[in-house]
Amino acid sequence: MGIYITQSSNVIIEDNTISDFNIGVHIQYSSDITIENSSIIENGIGVALYNSSSTIQYNNISYNTCDGIGDVYYSNATIRNNTITYNNQSGINNILYSNGIIDNNTISNNLYGIHCGIYSSPIITYNNITSNSIGILSADGSNATIHWNNIHNNTIYNVSNTDSSIVLNATYNYWGADPPNPAGINGNVIYDPWLADPVEDAGPE
Repeated sequence: MGIYITQSSNVIIEDNTISDFNIGVHIQYSSDITIENSSIIENGIGVALYNSSSTIQYNNISYNTCDGIGDVYYSNATIRNNTITYNNQSGINNILYSNGIIDNNTISNNLYGIHCGIYSSPIITYNNITSNSIGILSADGSNATIHWNNIHNNTIYNVSNTDSSIVLNATYNYWGADPPNPAGINGNVIYDPWLADPVEDAGPE
């Protein structure tokens, strides 16, 4: 394991290269943890969170053999201004029993861009979510809010909601040059109205 933080608060991890670990950064039972300006690459899981609050910003989280950010359990995370690419499983995976903000990231070339699971309600805004197999996968009671993103060129679905009891609000997103193809949207997803032009200020600042 690279960096392991437990039962701590007000910790800043910055300006590091973290690679070749099973888990690059593992945070649990902690609060006000910041990870920033770091390269978290070629680990199993880049960052794992359990029962913690954290800010993950301005990092390159890429080429991890499992997830870029994985196993976000019972946590409240702000994930913003990161490049999260070329992870073998998910860019951000297993957001379970968690809320938080996913904002201004580039999330591309992963199997799943963002996977929201059991009773999670993240706010997903101003991201570039492209060239994944599935851009956003929502399941098992997840009810994310998805607005003002560029979500296109994901090869299976741009957004897939597999919980038939939830109606996912994904209005005011840009879905590519043409209006969203129904084949690119799976399950109960409201995507109309959509944006005719890309969101210019999406992605890392």
